[in-house]
Amino acid sequence: MEALRAREHTHSLEALVDRPTYTPNVAARHLRLPVSTVRWWALGNGTHLPVIRIAAPHEQLLSFRNLVEVHVLSAIMCHDRDHVPLAIVRAALALLQERFESAHPLCDGTLLGPGREFFAARFGALTNTSRHGQVALAAMVGAYVERIERDASGGPARLLLFTRGKPEGPSHVMIDPAVRGGEPCITGTSLTTASVAACFAGGDSVFELARLHGRTAEEIEEAIRYESHAGQP
Repeated sequence: MEALRAREHTHSLEALVDRPTYTPNVAARHLRLPVSTVRWWALGNGTHLPVIRIAAPHEQLLSFRNLVEVHVLSAIMCHDRDHVPLAIVRAALALLQERFESAHPLCDGTLLGPGREFFAARFGALTNTSRHGQVALAAMVGAYVERIERDASGGPARLLLFTRGKPEGPSHVMIDPAVRGGEPCITGTSLTTASVAACFAGGDSVFELARLHGRTAEEIEEAIRYESHAGQP
């Protein structure tokens, strides 16, 4: 009976992780990326195929798993904002998938180990990036991967969002597909950052909100900071 319940729980979590939820615009807002970049990677751009396979391509909806994949891919943009060729990103990702026999290497834990250096090296070779640049890219990818909390099977369960300059800052804002429909919340709670920011805009102070919700002032401040910059790369 316990084994059955465990399987049902795992299946339920997987369903949430892969549920079509986010439009490219919403995904871009949550991850503080240009909408054009998210559409580029998730939908392609006419003559070029997308980099990732999204949950519902016909409806143009991304799942939480896809959101995590875009989050990790954005480490490349942070490393080299001015030159991120779609064909090269896709080629490096295809090599990663083949080498580690993974359908979702950007979010399944592949980049926690040697996959990180492999991806950076292959991407670097395709873009003529120096060894120093490849090491820097691997470190950047690692910083993004570390913001992913995982379930017992190693799959993505929660994404800790950046609220300050990437890849720095505390981990006080999360997206958890099992909480508030996958909306950004203060980490470990069901308190959405949008509601905190709305109350602050309405005149409540940081300390009043912290006392009301039983959170620290820093957590409230980071929620407000996140919302004030949401949608801005």
